[in-house]
Amino acid sequence: MAIHITEIGRHRFICGLFWQSLSRRHELRKEAVELSRQLNFDLMVLRIDRGAATVGFANRNEGARPGVSSLGAMVSKTIAVEGAYYDDRQQPAPNWLGAFKLPDGMWAYFAVRDGVFLPNGDWAGERDKVFDRLQADYALGGWNAVIGEPEIESHGYHNFYPRRIEDLFPLRNGKRRFYRWWRLQPVRRTLPNPMLIGVAAFAVVFTAASLAYWWHQREVAAELEAEMRANMRRPPPPKPALPHPWATQPNPLAFTEACLDAFSRMSAGGWSLDGYVCTPQGATYAWRRNGSTVEFLLAQVPAAQIDDTGDRATLTVPLALTPGGDEAIGRDAARVDVMNLFQMLGHPAQLRRQETLNTPAMQSSPGVPFNLGRQPPKPDWQTWNLNANLAGLSPLRVAAMLEQPGVRIDRLSWRNGAWTLEGEVYVHP
Repeated sequence: MAIHITEIGRHRFICGLFWQSLSRRHELRKEAVELSRQLNFDLMVLRIDRGAATVGFANRNEGARPGVSSLGAMVSKTIAVEGAYYDDRQQPAPNWLGAFKLPDGMWAYFAVRDGVFLPNGDWAGERDKVFDRLQADYALGGWNAVIGEPEIESHGYHNFYPRRIEDLFPLRNGKRRFYRWWRLQPVRRTLPNPMLIGVAAFAVVFTAASLAYWWHQREVAAELEAEMRANMRRPPPPKPALPHPWATQPNPLAFTEACLDAFSRMSAGGWSLDGYVCTPQGATYAWRRNGSTVEFLLAQVPAAQIDDTGDRATLTVPLALTPGGDEAIGRDAARVDVMNLFQMLGHPAQLRRQETLNTPAMQSSPGVPFNLGRQPPKPDWQTWNLNANLAGLSPLRVAAMLEQPGVRIDRLSWRNGAWTLEGEVYVHP
């Protein structure tokens, strides 16, 4: 696996270690050294948790260096102690996937099952490759949480826990802590013959030092766990707000002007206009034959679509529209103003509150499950659906009066000489 070294907070971190689980609880370092000999590695880092002990390997000839900290060791230790926020509470997460943006523009990816890294579960790569790997591993199922950058939440992963790489560093007095045990250490596989006698002579000292190291590791782990538990009491980061739908819709006057500019074919080839519907997707004419022929119609409107009976035809033309922008909206003034406007015009409008929300941010991405067991973010607005029969009123005049924040028109219809207007009024709840 390719080694990648990055810098975070003036400290160097490495991704791409080869991880193996350890089983001899009281001989972890010895077992790790034996594995390094079998697998031909010369650098290693030990990670010890209550539920699992693992070792990460690397080689100097592949770009790794002693003293460089393992990003996987730091992140996995934090998740092991702190857990993740899912199912409405903070709790242990032995099975998780993580994707984090690094300061150098690359992305770090981690896959941990039962507290142990999966094969190739610690690496760094370009964003698209990391997202492809995340989706492929996610399809295996059985994950407690997906942890990573807030932008990942839009993909709809189950139990997503937004955390940046900077959020996973342990803290003391509000400052990041960097532990020595994160660092890669040289693996000494063989000893020169002159040193064998010395090793035997210092066996007792070595054993005592090992016990002291083990005790020190326990103290460090307990201290880190206490700090992480304190961090767990902090409320989870707020969920990102949903995009406002009115930001991408055209303003009332601009939309109406575009619709009326396109309204220029009352009659075509002797066919009479049966109806006209204008939406942001385009303006559609509907004609009836009225004693004429298909030939006469197509002579004037070659793009017209004739139905199976030959008595009706339609034509849709595109509109050039620009978004109205993400303007600030009020609490209820816009709805009251719209209601009052149509009452003054003598054509009361229907305003009905929309109970369900259908925005792109709340829809699933192709091939990705949507909101499995997870509540989507709540919108910070209310939508009122507007429907008004303009009768003999000028659509332009009405649209000019509706030109105010939070009001949008998305359908203008003509039939039998009368116009009908539909749209939305957005207000703060």
